[in-house]
Amino acid sequence: MFSLKSGKSVVARGAALFVVPMVVASCGGSADQNLIRNAPNPSLAGCTDSCAGVDDSGVIAKIDINSEAISIRFATITDNEDTTYTYSDGQRVELLDGVIGGYEGTDMIIGEDYTGIYSQLAYGLAVDPDEAFIGVFGRHTDADAIRLTGQAFYLGDALILTGFSGEDEFAASVLDVDFGAKTADLYAYTSELGTIATFDEIQALNMQVDGYSFTGDEMVFLLESENVNVTGANTDSAAAGLFFGTVDGLGNPAEFGAVGVASGDSDQVILIANGGFIPPP
Repeated sequence: MFSLKSGKSVVARGAALFVVPMVVASCGGSADQNLIRNAPNPSLAGCTDSCAGVDDSGVIAKIDINSEAISIRFATITDNEDTTYTYSDGQRVELLDGVIGGYEGTDMIIGEDYTGIYSQLAYGLAVDPDEAFIGVFGRHTDADAIRLTGQAFYLGDALILTGFSGEDEFAASVLDVDFGAKTADLYAYTSELGTIATFDEIQALNMQVDGYSFTGDEMVFLLESENVNVTGANTDSAAAGLFFGTVDGLGNPAEFGAVGVASGDSDQVILIANGGFIPPP
């Protein structure tokens, strides 16, 4: 389980064991700066009826360990076809070697847990500056292959990580996309058997679809259908995601991956969601 807490956290996913020092901000996010710090390249080639030759793209929640700032970034991992890979997130560029279960370089290590056919959970550590991140990487869908009308429904899993409260757990996720209106609504539902008591649902609604990505500037929490503030005063939040994999005959991408962050004076919350397309009955 990946646990986000002040101090050290551990990712244990099957055979993978990844120790991540995660420092959680006590001062909250900056209300005058968008937490989504960059955008993906809309012309970057992606999957159509095949993903052959497509490099990895991802969306990550990133924590600067020294400044305690939290943000969302889109990133790529490019195969240099010489046994090395280049990581780039618009802020840092790192040369990496492929290793079992991820990538490793002089200043960065990335682990992966294969949760979908085309996409997977990814978590990483980097130094100078010291950073930690978690998100979803995979073979993104080509923007020109995605349908421009109609709706699509995705169902999957989610991981919710809290900063101070220690209430971290796995959850269910739903993504409802209207390709005609270019909007996406993301929902995550906690389990009655889980540890989280302060909320039972997360929503990131009316995210704007742009090619193979979608972004929104608000993530809200609900408890028994009522809005609740779980992160305290001076809260800032955002959510973003990517479509992954090949498309069907109508242009529906096979999978999605998304992250959401909320940061305030009382707590921080990170949401990671990943799911697959559900054909209509």
